[in-house]
Amino acid sequence: MKRDPSRILTDANLSEKEYNRWYLLGNGMGIIAAPFIIIALNYLLRLLAHSYVQGFSERYVIPIDETFYWLPALFGGLGLTLVTTKMILLVLLKEKYDVFDRYAVVKARWDPATPARLEKILYIVCLLLTLSLCYLFLRTNIRFGDDSIMIEDALKRYPEQKRYSQVTSIHQSIKKDQEAKSSDITFAIDFSDGEKWATNIYHEDTLPATLIPALEFVSMKSGVKFEKTTTIK
Repeated sequence: MKRDPSRILTDANLSEKEYNRWYLLGNGMGIIAAPFIIIALNYLLRLLAHSYVQGFSERYVIPIDETFYWLPALFGGLGLTLVTTKMILLVLLKEKYDVFDRYAVVKARWDPATPARLEKILYIVCLLLTLSLCYLFLRTNIRFGDDSIMIEDALKRYPEQKRYSQVTSIHQSIKKDQEAKSSDITFAIDFSDGEKWATNIYHEDTLPATLIPALEFVSMKSGVKFEKTTTIK
């Protein structure tokens, strides 16, 4: 015989109105906290990336654009928001949290083990996605040393080494939008073996400070002119 969900609340001296109030309050506070959690996690991941880059001995290191770290911060922030919401409800409800949790399960007509199982799966998925994306982004960079260029790709087992004598062109492309009053900037290096290294699109306010000096250094070491072209849309 299935138990009436409302009896769970009645036995604990709780009304459905109180349940809904705590439910909305706890989840509302969790939703409010979510952006701050994601922003804080993004900041920490950027610090991690900066620390990782500082560990290289090459003269210039160009990592992946830091805006990419919003993606793992989003997945990690989701998992942390769920934990935060649960902690908020535990603090607010104290000894009545178990009743609150049990009522939610019965009301949804779930098997008692289902919420815990789903929660565990969601935490694992968020953790794996966060760690995998961080690994991919940290392992994507190009390094310019005194004797060679190292191109690290997370999808390859080892970094690829290039000699400066292999550089055939160094190019900066600027596409200006007069109406939007903005510029899209990309950079590329071509090598004699047919391979090419290229950046994603930067904007003037997101351009890494070391990127242009690094490519000017490549130009000096290789003897290849650093060409710049501007296109107006």
